[in-house]
Amino acid sequence: MKPIELTDQSARLAAIQHGEGPLVVRAPHGTGKTELIILRYCHLVENKLAHPLEIVLLTFSRQAAAQMRERLQLRLGQDIEHLPITTFHSLARSILNMQAAAKKEGLRICDATGSYRLVEQAMTTVKLMETVWPARMVYDLLMDAKERGKTPEAFLTVPDSSSLERLADVYRRYEALLAERKSCDFPGLILGARKLLEDDYDLLEALQERYRFLMVDEWQDGAP
Repeated sequence: MKPIELTDQSARLAAIQHGEGPLVVRAPHGTGKTELIILRYCHLVENKLAHPLEIVLLTFSRQAAAQMRERLQLRLGQDIEHLPITTFHSLARSILNMQAAAKKEGLRICDATGSYRLVEQAMTTVKLMETVWPARMVYDLLMDAKERGKTPEAFLTVPDSSSLERLADVYRRYEALLAERKSCDFPGLILGARKLLEDDYDLLEALQERYRFLMVDEWQDGAP
């Protein structure tokens, strides 16, 4: 579907009343995209087009999610603490928790300090000299790659680059260390959830049945 540009009231109304299927709304910052999402949410619920628990509101920070929840609560005039208004990382964590629960395991999140130490350990195993590649630089590169959804294979963007080959080896070893500890780092939550849904069709289908509408606020914040 062609993206809707918020140029006038008719375009805004079309976005609010849009049925099922993908829709992209483009508008400059401060032109009311968050308010539009709230109005669309209310349109779906008030016209009984969707149950509140079938709609997920997503954004990129806890603060933004809290602000969206507050604005929606004021609009509806009722407690909405139980509704799925959350961040990408929180949703990804809940998806990975489903897998962990099915295996009767707990999902462990490796904090930044623990992740950094595992990167150092991986560098030692791969024998990547810190005098050439400082551990902090390698750590930042790997965390950035994971945030962008890049696997160790996708990390090799330059063919026949020995440096990137070594970094990819560190990345693979780092991932193996996390797996040995049955852990996930924060940047890897989204990447892990995506891979899980690609591999587990039954889980994907169950989530699609549970959440019929997924509305994302400020998508450009996550654009490359």
